Amino acid sequence: MKPKLKNRFLFLTTSAHTNPAAGGRTRIVSEHRYALLDSYEVVILCLVPPRQWVRPLKCFRARHALQRDARCRVYYWPALPVFHCSWLKPATTVIHALVVSLFGIALRIRGIHGHGQGATAVGVLARRMGLHCWVVFDAHGVGPEEYAFSTSDPDRRMIAQLESEEKAVLQLADEVICVSRAMQEHYREKYEIKCEQWSVVPCATNEAASWNVQDRARLRQQLKVEGRFVFVYAGSYRKYQMADEMVTLFEAIKQDLSEAYFLILTGDRDRFARVASARGLAVDDYSIFSLSHEQVLQTLPVADVGFLLRADSPVNRVASPTKFAEYCICGVPVLLTPYVGDYSRVVDNEMIGCCLEGLHVSPKLVTFLKDVHEHREAFAVRCHNYAKQHLSWASAGAVVRRIYERLNAVPSGPGRSKKLVHQKVSFVAD
Repeated sequence: MKPKLKNRFLFLTTSAHTNPAAGGRTRIVSEHRYALLDSYEVVILCLVPPRQWVRPLKCFRARHALQRDARCRVYYWPALPVFHCSWLKPATTVIHALVVSLFGIALRIRGIHGHGQGATAVGVLARRMGLHCWVVFDAHGVGPEEYAFSTSDPDRRMIAQLESEEKAVLQLADEVICVSRAMQEHYREKYEIKCEQWSVVPCATNEAASWNVQDRARLRQQLKVEGRFVFVYAGSYRKYQMADEMVTLFEAIKQDLSEAYFLILTGDRDRFARVASARGLAVDDYSIFSLSHEQVLQTLPVADVGFLLRADSPVNRVASPTKFAEYCICGVPVLLTPYVGDYSRVVDNEMIGCCLEGLHVSPKLVTFLKDVHEHREAFAVRCHNYAKQHLSWASAGAVVRRIYERLNAVPSGPGRSKKLVHQKVSFVAD
């Protein structure tokens, strides 16, 4: 019999989450399904930006899919446009906070779990308007740096405003959840803030996926890659994911490793096909599939090495890609650049991958590929065990639940942040 739910929390986000493979959506769905384990009742409120709500049919489908995947009620509310205007953003934040306050009162929520900086800023302001609740800042990324990285001509006033907002939510939220230790250090150095009520919860994965010798042999036979050294990439075609550089690196590896094969699992089949054709990759040396998330996890064990390349930027240096956890839980060692959050250090220390010295075939890379070829099962066992211990929602979820338990123990109302017990909860992926 399912226990009676006494606490209702609001997951607050600033997107319709129309892309089922996006990292933010995956984290929201996973935190409810695999971390909270039905211990609490969660309602999701999405403040949908204009670029999304102008396509109502797509939003309708996205809401239905999010509700199905997260297994909880999902509400959409059209957000007001900001147009990257520094003078317009404060006004829209106030209006959105009023909306959230009304939702919070109507739904009788106990706490707000803000997914991202903008959502948390709205939640903090809603509390200041009188909504009695705690607020958690789940920092998916570093907001000002992401804005600057994604905008061709960033507005300095907007960056300054985002930094002011970022500092405010770091100080005013009852708990800050960072996705990496590198993010925690970034905030500490940037704002000289004490991290007393901060936790590190990486983007984890469901530990149901596994690596099995018999299943791997069967899958490799089905895909006709027996005797090949399979490199895999699972994800979309995006500039920040260095898709072109990935193909170039595979070409270079192919020159030294004739049995190399590239397995691409993506929703952007046409774009990858054009790149492969333009680079002259032989049709016998690669394949491209569009699969569901579950099918991707079932297919990954076929591979020998997974690609996870990122450029040098503050955004990537604090990141925690879910892809890393998924590669590892499926027993696939990871080939990455030195700029992938905590993981660029972890792979060498734990012998679960290789941090590249450059986008070329170095002696270190040659040695790593040879070791994987000769000790494939040992690498798989290490990768799976590391992910199960550090990067599964079974372990990460315990941290989230302890945060909720601590916050719920403090009475709601004015001054609640001063009543919070200074107890540090930490979950570090290393």
